[in-house]
This record gives sequence, structure tokens and C-alpha cells, in this order.
Amino acid sequence: MDKYERERYERRKARLEKKKRENRRRVLIMLSVILVLAGVLFFLLNRRQTKVFFGEETKMMCQIPVQYSLIEERTVDQTLVQQLIQDYYDRQLNSRFKVGSAYITDDAGHVLFELNAHERTYPASTTKLMTTILALEHTQDLDAWIEVQDLYGCYDDPDSMLLYIQEGDRITMRDLLYALLTESYNDCACAIAMEVSGSIEAFADLMNHRAKELGMNDSHFSNPHGLYEDEHYISAYDLNLLVRQAYTMQVFRELEQTYNRTITIDRDGDIIEIEIDNSSFFLNKDYDVPTLHFEGGKTGYIEENHSSYASVFKSESGQIVYCAILSSVDGPYMTNLILDYLYAPDAMKDLLEIDPYLAVWYDLWDY
Repeated sequence: MDKYERERYERRKARLEKKKRENRRRVLIMLSVILVLAGVLFFLLNRRQTKVFFGEETKMMCQIPVQYSLIEERTVDQTLVQQLIQDYYDRQLNSRFKVGSAYITDDAGHVLFELNAHERTYPASTTKLMTTILALEHTQDLDAWIEVQDLYGCYDDPDSMLLYIQEGDRITMRDLLYALLTESYNDCACAIAMEVSGSIEAFADLMNHRAKELGMNDSHFSNPHGLYEDEHYISAYDLNLLVRQAYTMQVFRELEQTYNRTITIDRDGDIIEIEIDNSSFFLNKDYDVPTLHFEGGKTGYIEENHSSYASVFKSESGQIVYCAILSSVDGPYMTNLILDYLYAPDAMKDLLEIDPYLAVWYDLWDY
């Protein structure tokens, strides 16, 4: 194993260990949740067969009768279920919604959800959607070898995601784009920018020119990868326009639906092959909206702005839905939450463990 492969192995190992730690933490939290709920339910069942619901804003108390049986399956009024789920969502989306801005539309131009749509903030790696668009618009042969030039800027952040390509390496534009979209490698963004425009500055000018053509009036780009710069910003409205444009491109749609790909790098005659898996939450069914098919998307994270997510879905009837989320605790999760509300309200029975009264408890959980 050479130095390049060892560095890549260690970084991937570190990421996997971090994910394992996060998963263990989530499991412990959920176990604690179950124990607390079991205790609360035991107390209430022994006290009286009545559930008490506390309104969030008014603090008013009302009693909702519940039919319990220790032997027979519990019966729940489905109308009441939907009413409480609606109430949960109303509070979640208004007073406790963990999103700074959002803009969700369909292909007919209907606005499905809007929150601070023109507020300017940092796009993080959703920037790479514009990089992808320009690469596809300015490259005739995606499978031709190109030579990697100066990678200035992509190493500025110590946490920068990198494929560790080097100046002088030969690689195809198609491989660069797959690595860019699925693993968000910043050196791939720089390699694309240098190939298309010859410099990062010239590519940023091209990005801003294209943004104006698309009607993105609340955006300004300073680099091809999305690492923090003061004058690098976007709005949810503009991000929606950006992912809408990306979706018109067949290659973008194909790459987004590819589960894994072997990237080939020619380094001074030595062929290096690296297998890359698509880390998309929705493609891998970590998140899922039952009535929608995931078409593609791009995540982003930056300390100054937290999580962002731009994505495209298709309904069973063929309707296309374009989503843009910025300044979120978890962009993909919040996308899932809103789309469940809009397109699959029955899916909330899974989240609430088929118990509408958990909506009360979930509302008190400051996740």
C-alpha cells in the first residue's frame, strides 16, 4: 500500500469510526426514549385510562380518552390520529422547525413550501451543483483523459474532503464528476474548474455569469467547492433554480442514480483504481418518502451555516419536486420531514410508532 492509498484508507477509516460512534449514540438515545416512554405509559395506565395533552402555546390541558386492553390489540380513532399528527407538524414546522430557509416547488411552478426563500447564506458543497452544470456544458467528451492542474484552494480547510489527486494526474471528467457529486471531494472541484477555465478566479466569474442567466439574483460564487468565503453565498430560492437546472442534464441524473463506480487515475504511468460508493441518504434508503422516488441531490455542510441540501424527487404520477434547504441541523432529514407531510402523511405512523400521543413527547424533544 503506497502513501496515497494509506492516507486515503486512514481518512475513510476515520469517517467510518465517526459514523459508528454517531450510530451508537443514536441507539443509546432511542433506548433512553423507550424507557422513559414506558415509564410514563405505565404511570398513566395505572392512574387512569386517560391521556393528557398539553398545548404548546396556551399550556391548556384537555383529556383525550384512549381505549386500552392488556390482551386485545389497542384501537385508535384514525381521525384522531390524523388530527394529532397535523397538530405535531403545525408546531414542528412553525415554532420548532430547524431550518433557516427553504424553497420547495414542483414542475408546474407551484410553491409547496417556503421559508425565508430570498435570505442569503452560505451554500457549502451544494455549490458543486453549479460546478457540475458548467463542467457538463463545457466538456465535449466526458471520457477523454484530462491532466490535473494546480489545485489551489481545496486544501485550505483541514476538514476538506479530498480524493488526493495530484497535479499531473490524468483522469476523466466523468470520474471527476462522480467523485464530486457522491463524495463531495474538493480537489475534484478545483480540477474541474482549472480544466474548464484555467484558473479558480476565471471559473468563479463563469459561475456568476451562469447564475445571472438562471435568474439567481441572490447568489455570488467565489470558488467551485463551497469552502467558506465571505462573498460566497446563495438563497434557497436560487438553490432551487440551480438543482432544477442540474436535473435537466441526463449525465447528472445518471450519475446520481449510480450506486458505485471505480475511479481510474493515471499517475506517471501507474494506474490507480479507487472504488467509490454513492453516499446519498435517499438513494441508500437511510431516508425515504414512500410515495416519491429520489432522482438526485447534493448535500453540504459548513460550520458557519450547518447543513444544506438540494434535491429532486418524482411522484408516482410523474410530478417533479425540487427541494432546497439551507441553515439546517440536518438538511436531508428536514427534507424528508417536509415531503412526508406533503406527500406521505401516513408515513408518520412509523415515526410515531403508530401511537399519536408520541407526537406530544416528540414536540418536547429538542433534537
